[in-house]
Amino acid sequence: QLGDNLFRTMTLDSHNLILRLLTIRVDQSMGGGSQAQGQKELVDACPYGAVFWNEAKQLPQHWIFDAHLLDDGWKEPRCAQVCVTRAIKAVKVSDAEMTALVTEQSLEQLYPEFNTRPRVHYKNLYRYTKCFVGGSVVTEVNGLEDCAQGARVSLVKEGQTLQVLETDNYGDFKFDRLDRDSGAYDVVIEADGFQRKAVGVNVTTGACLGRVLLEPS
Repeated sequence: QLGDNLFRTMTLDSHNLILRLLTIRVDQSMGGGSQAQGQKELVDACPYGAVFWNEAKQLPQHWIFDAHLLDDGWKEPRCAQVCVTRAIKAVKVSDAEMTALVTEQSLEQLYPEFNTRPRVHYKNLYRYTKCFVGGSVVTEVNGLEDCAQGARVSLVKEGQTLQVLETDNYGDFKFDRLDRDSGAYDVVIEADGFQRKAVGVNVTTGACLGRVLLEPS
């Protein structure tokens, strides 16, 4: 809600806290409500790191989405306006329209388990929150190496096949959206005319197997 005052309320089920963050007067630019005066614990309580502490004012502060500029007629906040790659987009839509956008573009929220109902959505967030296992499959025949296009690659954990894909024309493969610190996996590679190969990998923050050479059968 934009206007003279912007109210921010955040609920953190995981911490069993309901934080009435602060009442911000838009014309004070970046905060200043007596309810938040001296409440430094709000900085640490925000799971997104979006609240900072103003030592001079003894006040936790939060970006107000450039509400004062939007009230003056701006179509988008300053961060979206100056982003040269247009990676940031601000939209004013109904809840139903936002739900449709989330579905259409596969948007995600940061830390959905906190149930804070944030208004910020991310595209391809999994690239930062999840892990991958990838590599390049190569064959060698008569001393000549070639990219192994169409090789069958399986991701196996504890004897169970989780994903199966084929290498592209460069022999590359990538298993995505794996949980961090999810333990040991086997990458099993099969191609007609070549020996089956299994490579073990332990997933912590992601793993690139590099060049995997298949030998003729």
